[in-house]
Amino acid sequence: MMQRHFDEDLSELRHHLVTMGSLVESMIGRAVRLLTQHTSTEAEGLLRDEQEANRLHMQIDDTCLRLLALRQPAAADLRLIASALKMNGDLERIGDQAINLLQRARTL
Repeated sequence: MMQRHFDEDLSELRHHLVTMGSLVESMIGRAVRLLTQHTSTEAEGLLRDEQEANRLHMQIDDTCLRLLALRQPAAADLRLIASALKMNGDLERIGDQAINLLQRARTL
């Protein structure tokens, strides 16, 4: 029973990471488009995406820390969670860079 919950939590963690990666990829694409063709709807969409990326970042961090504290994973599961923490931080920074591109697009 406990193992099933742990596996479900790991599956949810993977799903959130994939969602975050897709979202950040979309944000970078939008930001690059904004450099050449600034539209307010595109900019607003990017800002909404940033809020979602920040929410996912916190959710992934919380999930990882909860899994570490409560489940005490070993071996491959521990590596997955540690990698998820690292990827999560990197993805969040990439999302922040998309917002920096938006700000540069506004000044151009």
